[in-house]
Amino acid sequence: MNGTLMREAFRRARIHAVCMIAVSIMPVFSGLPADAQTITGVNHQVPQIVQFNTWGGKGNASKRFNADIWGRILNSIVSRNVKPYFLSLNEVCANGYNALAWDLGVAGLGYSSSNTSGYSIYHTVSLGNFMGGQIGEDLYGSCGTWYGNALFMRGAEKPNTGGAGWYDTSIQGSSGYGEKRNWICRSSAWSGRSACSTHTQPGCLPGSTVHQIEAYRGIGEFVSYGSGGVYVMGDLNCEPYLSGWQAAGFSEIQLPKPPGEWHETTDQHETLDYIWRRNTPAFSLPPYIATSDASDHHWVQAHI
Repeated sequence: MNGTLMREAFRRARIHAVCMIAVSIMPVFSGLPADAQTITGVNHQVPQIVQFNTWGGKGNASKRFNADIWGRILNSIVSRNVKPYFLSLNEVCANGYNALAWDLGVAGLGYSSSNTSGYSIYHTVSLGNFMGGQIGEDLYGSCGTWYGNALFMRGAEKPNTGGAGWYDTSIQGSSGYGEKRNWICRSSAWSGRSACSTHTQPGCLPGSTVHQIEAYRGIGEFVSYGSGGVYVMGDLNCEPYLSGWQAAGFSEIQLPKPPGEWHETTDQHETLDYIWRRNTPAFSLPPYIATSDASDHHWVQAHI
């Protein structure tokens, strides 16, 4: 068997094993990143919702695709006493997604019939066969066969409550790689909560980004949910028209904003990442927003 076939066989075996086994062996990592430490003043005993752009678009066809982010996300999950109920992840590469799913299973945090509070995983595809397919020599060092958004959700999906789709062609905007912007929503039978994730067109463009945000808000309005409400998250690449969201019954994690400024959620000092909560009381605890040297966006965490 040549090297290419061996790597493909290993990749398939690794992905298949996620669905078949859950081994209670904690993976070993050397230290915790800044966005995974137990932060003084942050209540890690309450349920959490996370929004994070993984910077999977980093690099180009001849470079690695931010391989180090996935171990950090894993550390950020396992280091907390209460595991996040949902993680909305953007710019997700297939290989990182599959690796995180595997590592959660190894850590005993994957969903199974004997672990009903473990993580179920879902994704959408913005680009298929990204950049011509496999790039690099190892699992973490290439993007893989797709690129898009992901939801990691504790518990099994509640039947007939979720969905996913691409925005209408008329509001897609231009993309050098033909990327199709999309959204994904899922509801957890375990937590009685629902969540959505999206990554809209960069540039806050009136003909695409703004229309995608408005369409996404409409999707969030109609997602079914249990007693815990619905959380509509994502990298919106724009500061949305807040009045429309608030009139539709949404509260935002970072509002009210500090006098004269926004909480920044990218290294460019803009507020692009959002967690909206619908038809439930406003967030009673402040968010935790942390910089990460492994992404051009911040780790955004709501406490509910």
